[in-house]
Amino acid sequence: MPRLWTEYLTFMSAQHKITKTRRLFDRCLRALPITQHHRIWPLYLKFVRQYNIPETTVRICRRYLQVINMTCSSFFPFSRLLRCQLEPYDVEDYIDYLKSVGKFDEAATRLATVVNDDHFASKRGKTPHQFWTELCELLSTNAAHITSLKAEPIIRSGTSAHFLPPERLNYHVVTGLVRFTDMVGHLWVALAEHFTRLKLFEKARDIYEEALSSVMTVRDFTLVQSSLIGPMGNSVYLLVGF
Repeated sequence: MPRLWTEYLTFMSAQHKITKTRRLFDRCLRALPITQHHRIWPLYLKFVRQYNIPETTVRICRRYLQVINMTCSSFFPFSRLLRCQLEPYDVEDYIDYLKSVGKFDEAATRLATVVNDDHFASKRGKTPHQFWTELCELLSTNAAHITSLKAEPIIRSGTSAHFLPPERLNYHVVTGLVRFTDMVGHLWVALAEHFTRLKLFEKARDIYEEALSSVMTVRDFTLVQSSLIGPMGNSVYLLVGF
């Protein structure tokens, strides 16, 4: 039975009839037992990614990730086997897609969830440090588009050896991160640029001043100073002054 479905779905996918083919995929998933869905989902995801239909693609990807989360349950039979079979398209691919279509808010939320998950294993070999850095960069460069997370407590958690208390952290913000001494300068710059992009120039100026007075190495001081005399820093300097 799955072979007949896959052949038919492959044929229909080549006909470029989006709505009809999408409904056929849904019908197939309803007809087959969940233990055979791993043969259908890769075709479904490949099909929707061929077209510029971001809303539909996002909804289908959410469904797929819900299936993966369900198979993680210890109460679900064959959960480990199904998860291994269903993971060729995982949350990392979904985050990349969200960023490519401009859905930065959901991308940041998904990234924060990944950072919070102690058991998450990256297919690409990324470390929690890399995911957290990616999250900070996303928050800094897309400040106006991200409303579900608060950027300042997240970025500040990497500039200080003391973590913010949980009540000051927004939902999905990771706690317990160690201080990244090799990134303090970058994080201060990211935080200042975040407020600059929000046109909160006085706040950005305060961040630059705090950074210059608190960094401990010449490298970090030089990095912050270089940012201050760059395009972002010049905007703050011209509009607010130091």
